[in-house]
Amino acid sequence: MSQAKPYREFKFVESGSRKRRRRTRSKPNAKPTSQADAENHVGCSDALQSPTAPCMTYQQGLAKPVDIPSSMEPRPDEIDVSRILSPLDDAVLSGIYHAVDETFGDDLFNPFFDSGISPTSSGDQLGNFPFYFGPDITICEIDESSLALDTSTAQNRESAGDNEPSDEDKETDFDANAYQATQNVDTSWINSNIGSNSLSNTITHLLTRYNQEFCVMPLTNDFEANPFRFDAARCQGSQLLWHSILALSYRHLNRETGVYSEEAKTHKETALQMLRDVESATGDTNLEPTLLDAVLILMTLDCATSAHGPWVWYLQRAHKMIRAAEAINDQKSARMQAGIEMLVWWDVTLALTTRQGCVLSESTIVNLFKPICSAKPTFYSVSGCPEALFKQMVRLGSYAREFELASTMVCVNFDMNPVLEVEAAIREWKDQTYGDIYGLCSSKGLPEGYSWANMMHHEDLHHCAEAWRYALLLYINRVFKWQRNMPPSPSLSFLARKALNHVTSCRRDSMVQKQLLLPVFLAGCETTDEHLRQEAKQYCTWWSNKTRYDMFSTTTELLEEVWANRSETAWWGSLIDEKSRSGSKLSKGRQYLFG
Repeated sequence: MSQAKPYREFKFVESGSRKRRRRTRSKPNAKPTSQADAENHVGCSDALQSPTAPCMTYQQGLAKPVDIPSSMEPRPDEIDVSRILSPLDDAVLSGIYHAVDETFGDDLFNPFFDSGISPTSSGDQLGNFPFYFGPDITICEIDESSLALDTSTAQNRESAGDNEPSDEDKETDFDANAYQATQNVDTSWINSNIGSNSLSNTITHLLTRYNQEFCVMPLTNDFEANPFRFDAARCQGSQLLWHSILALSYRHLNRETGVYSEEAKTHKETALQMLRDVESATGDTNLEPTLLDAVLILMTLDCATSAHGPWVWYLQRAHKMIRAAEAINDQKSARMQAGIEMLVWWDVTLALTTRQGCVLSESTIVNLFKPICSAKPTFYSVSGCPEALFKQMVRLGSYAREFELASTMVCVNFDMNPVLEVEAAIREWKDQTYGDIYGLCSSKGLPEGYSWANMMHHEDLHHCAEAWRYALLLYINRVFKWQRNMPPSPSLSFLARKALNHVTSCRRDSMVQKQLLLPVFLAGCETTDEHLRQEAKQYCTWWSNKTRYDMFSTTTELLEEVWANRSETAWWGSLIDEKSRSGSKLSKGRQYLFG
């Protein structure tokens, strides 16, 4: 009889510990043996969830995980700032995408994190960070005339027929609602930092246009706490923010003229390198509030470039900065609050399409719904979505992640009751402010102080809300109710048509319609009617030309790929998964964002 061989010992060579937990199958009627086992049970926040959570149910005879209360508060212990600023090491990576938010303390429960995504991406290596600007063009000397709204270059773009916005729209649309304080940009400090007077005047004109136009494009309408606005006092102390603003400005100029790709690329590379330098810093270096502004602008820059980008890469860094501010009890300004609202909006809309959960912490998302007496509500100005429907979007994003996880498990069944409750709430929802447009248009005329312009604006708000409502109902039917191996339900076509009809009922000279890209994508994927498909394409073409955001044109390309696949079992989710999780260097670490 040969002697039994000892077990082989496996070790990582020249690598830090991955600290991965091995999930073992519990015996019947057994109890969880450790806190780690209990943490594998994913629940939903009390502030955002209906009473019938959790969404996963375990088959009879198998162990039931211990429920973890979702209302835990973070520990009052001080957070090591050097850990926040240091590069993402293995210890941090092991907790960044987990069911429990371990990055900043393991007792802050966060059901939005996904353990299935690799947090490393091509964006983590600066040399691999892709840039989408066109081929290198001989740099022309910038002059003041090129900084004005250029209408002649519109003829060189792809023809859009009747959908091309008029020159008058381009010149007046973004300035009409601009905050009055932006008319004169204080750039006196530039003269002391730039030797050439002509270059100083050029930058001044560029920043003036940025404040009047470029910083308003991502929003529904301009407002005083606009987080994208240039502020000389903030930029004077932050080269990172300065280069981020210039990169976004030159990107828009290059979209118009085609001659500033190198400037945009250079400033973006510089800003990204500075951001990495901040992350690599050690010691007790304080996080500047302008870092979050810079991340916000750089993410917007990629939104202007494509809908396919390293969004998780940006949101992870924003998450660390927000948590660092929370750790030192830093009072959020109205500008910072609006910036966080924008990041949360992107995060939740991304969670819907990826079905892999949110990146930002539960506490960050829940805090948006807490009223702040000293601040004016700004969420609608940021997102264009009613807050009541957005709360349902948060739930659906969390449920979609659990649904995807449950579909890969043998001993787990997904409980549809919470999803059905959300569906019922969305179906019955009606906004009290602008839901009854017909009642305002009585035979006695409009109410006193209520003009026809007000009524038209309220009609836009009504159709915008209804587009979101039908889009979310469409999402529920496709993601949760559809059997993946069966033909789609006819209800998908009905809901898609309702959503697109409300989108097209919004006036195109209203920025409210611009915020409906996700409903257009969801509805466009489900319709087989050629007329409705053309409506979806025309929407994307119009807003791509008007805003110079190629996120819209990327959506058109994705829609055409969905339409080209005639299989009854093919859908937008499988296509997005294929493109976002493929092994190609370009697709690795990238997702589709339609917010």
